[in-house]
Amino acid sequence: MRTLQAPMIHINGSNKECLCSDLQQAGSAIQKALKALSECSPNERDYYLFKDDAWKRADAQHRHRMRLLQMVREELALINEAILEGKTDVEVVEDDDDGLPNDMNLRGHSGREL
Repeated sequence: MRTLQAPMIHINGSNKECLCSDLQQAGSAIQKALKALSECSPNERDYYLFKDDAWKRADAQHRHRMRLLQMVREELALINEAILEGKTDVEVVEDDDDGLPNDMNLRGHSGREL
């Protein structure tokens, strides 16, 4: 388990609406990047001439890149929620296998939209 640090909203700090808007825009940009990245997933026909399991490696690396972007998008959504709820930190439960939050899956998202 780890903790994400969210900002504290106060009179001398950033405006809550601006922070949330920026987080939402960043989340939308990551969603577009995920779509673009999914469009260029490795195709086995481009790897069959290799004598080893090159396609499996390329596919695993591609899925890892997808998971990394999903993780960033999820963290931004959690920080946004924390700001809206007046919290300054968020506990993230990670899956033992890949270090990603348990509610994230490989090709989807946790259901929390920015």
